[in-house]
Amino acid sequence: IFLGYPDADSLSHKELRKVFIRLIREERPDGLLLPDPWLPYEAPSGHVVVGLAGAEAVLFSPLPYFEPKGVTHQLSFVAFYATHRPNTFVDVTSLWEKKLEAIKKHESQFSPQLFQKLSLYLGLRSKEWGEGKGMEKAEAFKVLTPSHLHANVDTLEC
Repeated sequence: IFLGYPDADSLSHKELRKVFIRLIREERPDGLLLPDPWLPYEAPSGHVVVGLAGAEAVLFSPLPYFEPKGVTHQLSFVAFYATHRPNTFVDVTSLWEKKLEAIKKHESQFSPQLFQKLSLYLGLRSKEWGEGKGMEKAEAFKVLTPSHLHANVDTLEC
């Protein structure tokens, strides 16, 4: 679902959290896919705000009195991408070229030279993630349950 926010714009954490809660309650997904807001050295504040607001929405969407009020919904999981502590690997071998084509369409983000370097890096990384797991290329995620997102000292090691 495209949220309509301009790239590299200042995002209101609270406003975005409300949008996520509303969408979770309307769409009723099993889980949410977000950028990992706890990735060390992540400079784009938009990535951090989206990840944190989404993670909070996962916690708050089942609470009936949390804004925006409405029919509640409990998600089963949240999957963080661009993570430094993955615990789940998905075979993307058959989708690899589509993935690169999709990334290449972000012309505002990647010049042809930068895209070439990025695709090389991603290719090497995906092979590393798939190694020993029976996958030619894998995508890495940190997949957590909602209970991992609040006062859980073991979450880092999951």
